[in-house]
Amino acid sequence: MRCSSCGIENRKGAKFCAGCGTFLSATTCAECGAAVSPAAKFCDSCGTPVVAAQPGSDADVSIGDRVAASTSVSPDKPANRRQMSLLCCDLVDSTALARRMDPEDLRYAVTNFHRISKEIIDHYEGYYAQYMGDGFMAYFSYPVAHEDDAYRAVLTGLEIVDEIARFNIELKQRHDFELKLRVGVNTGQVVVDEFVVGEPPNIAARVQAAGIPNAVVITEMTKQLLPPGAFDYEDLGTRELKNVGPLHLFRVLDRAERRDIAVESRVSRPLIGRKKQLDLLSEHWDLVKEGNGQVVIVSGEAGIGKTKLVQGFDHCLERRRTQACASTDRHFTEIPCCIR
Repeated sequence: MRCSSCGIENRKGAKFCAGCGTFLSATTCAECGAAVSPAAKFCDSCGTPVVAAQPGSDADVSIGDRVAASTSVSPDKPANRRQMSLLCCDLVDSTALARRMDPEDLRYAVTNFHRISKEIIDHYEGYYAQYMGDGFMAYFSYPVAHEDDAYRAVLTGLEIVDEIARFNIELKQRHDFELKLRVGVNTGQVVVDEFVVGEPPNIAARVQAAGIPNAVVITEMTKQLLPPGAFDYEDLGTRELKNVGPLHLFRVLDRAERRDIAVESRVSRPLIGRKKQLDLLSEHWDLVKEGNGQVVIVSGEAGIGKTKLVQGFDHCLERRRTQACASTDRHFTEIPCCIR
């Protein structure tokens, strides 16, 4: 069986790759029961989407189950509109490399480029969607949405650039060449069905093509969605993109601080356009002050602003507490809440 990670052909019956240690055991199609390769995305007997589980990793199984459930195509499953951050990555001058490099050496480099990129995308729970020549497109917010998908997309791009730079040290020593890549990130509204439809994917591809080698370039829309102070930027000004028009672009230089994703930094921007919801929460709070117990569940898809709404309501109460002289008002207490 051929390893999907490093390409080495292993003996029949092998469970782990002799070259990289990747789990090789074939999985079974849930629809027809046929054996399929771990590298397969669809069953070659019935066409059902397949996600191969890796042993000993509950996190991988969990995300795999969600991806399989979200990406399965059904006549009864409607298309949905959502905001998505798209990462487009491609190799620079791959045609020139193919002309002067041994095909096996080039295959080794490109295979590892895709492997490294996919591992980082999976880590941030993005979706490695499609090959585009020697590059690829990755989706953030589909099939699993997060409230900080733009942030995850940019982090992914930076880490891909860093990891390929480390991989280039090996390539330079063994094969005397190195890979250069460009990364572009754009965010916008798309419709997701069997495919992602809309202008944002095309813009992401154009941003990548107009970008800087070994750098992450983003649109102004993506920059607006990133936590304040999370990254350092270089303003590239307005660029004329083919079939898109003028667009303001920024190069992401690095993370301003080496920190993990923090809810506090993601929800620090002002709350806009939620007056109706805040008024409703205030009505329930007034009932609580009168002695009538209330429970409010704030529920919805990740990324729509549940945490931000509750935080905004807390700020409203803080203002009311100040105005009503909190020292004599026993009704203003900490808000018990559950967000899911």
